Amino acid sequence: MSGSEVPMRAVVRYENVPRDAFKGFPDELTGAAAFRANELVNFLTEVAAVNVLESLGIDRESIVAVTEQLTAESDPLACRQLVDSFAGPAGVAPERLEVFEWLFEWLSDRERSIDPGGGLVDEPLETLPGLVEAYERVTGEDATLKPSADMIGLATRGYVAFLRAEAEGDKLLFQPGTLELWDAYFANSHRVTRELNLLGCLAFERALAGRDGLDVLELGGGLGGAAEMLLGRLGGRIGRYHFTDVVPGFLRRGADRLEEQFSEVRLSTGMVDINRPFGGQCLEKESFDAIYAVNVLHLAVELVDALERLRELLRPSGRLVLVEGVRAALHRPIAAEFVFQLLPQFRAVKVDPETRCRAGFLDATHWRKSISVAGFASVESVPEMSEAVEAYPNHYMAAFIAGT
Repeated sequence: MSGSEVPMRAVVRYENVPRDAFKGFPDELTGAAAFRANELVNFLTEVAAVNVLESLGIDRESIVAVTEQLTAESDPLACRQLVDSFAGPAGVAPERLEVFEWLFEWLSDRERSIDPGGGLVDEPLETLPGLVEAYERVTGEDATLKPSADMIGLATRGYVAFLRAEAEGDKLLFQPGTLELWDAYFANSHRVTRELNLLGCLAFERALAGRDGLDVLELGGGLGGAAEMLLGRLGGRIGRYHFTDVVPGFLRRGADRLEEQFSEVRLSTGMVDINRPFGGQCLEKESFDAIYAVNVLHLAVELVDALERLRELLRPSGRLVLVEGVRAALHRPIAAEFVFQLLPQFRAVKVDPETRCRAGFLDATHWRKSISVAGFASVESVPEMSEAVEAYPNHYMAAFIAGT
């Protein structure tokens, strides 16, 4: 079967995606290959979700029946009760119930497959292949998605033990020998990571246009992929780059990589935990022209408090640039949650009905509200999420720019 024939529930006729919502974006972000890659990851995530449910002892016929009922049911409580009725027999631990519910939430997201006038094609769950076959098809069509496919595979193998509280998610995902997988996942050779980092660069350039000698703080820099791309594009305009993370191993590897590639940049490094006051951390008495973070702030235990602390670090003309995986709507999951919700820090946050009504990735409305409540001004989304989702219903990432 050729790559164009890969079955999935949301194959986009890319020529029908309006481009007005993505003006100024390169094809690398909004061209046919980018949209197709997102659909491939969605497809593999759907196969993985079915695999997990079947491994829990729920047969395919029941999975199909439940998702059809969920699609037709408008009462959230009734939906939850229906899904939860399968949890006990499957051995799902009560404390892991929300993650179990997510699997059905993902499978029943018909907005991912309903034709909005742009040509989305539905593929029934009954015909989805096994995980190995799906993995081979996806990586065979787009080798740059192999890190995503590998991470989905790693998570899938541990999901049943996690849901039954027989293993912790961080232990499953960070085993001896998995650092190479994470290194590949966060590298710019991985299409998904590269697209997020490229979006960050475009937003950063927009936010700091015409300014040089910038003093920049990056939070949660990880293995250095976001900094690598930003410094590669804008290094000449950056006076100092303060690279931080909360994981010592990531910080060391990321800093070594940046020092090797960008010896001309004044680079400083330090351990920073966004969930603690900065006094006593390496940011004490510091101030910056820009604060930059790619897929980090959704991990803040108290989001508004963390954003307020960041605002205090910005100079009067400073800019906050956050890149995040973003739900198209609050009730619509995104593929990355399949892996990352296994991590305790992804779920262990304080919710607030006004600014953050759920753990994990948020929709654009709640991001804007959280940033505004934290005291920032002129919050801008790049791209404007409402326009992007109208053009391409499965759009899942945005950068948010805000000033002091």
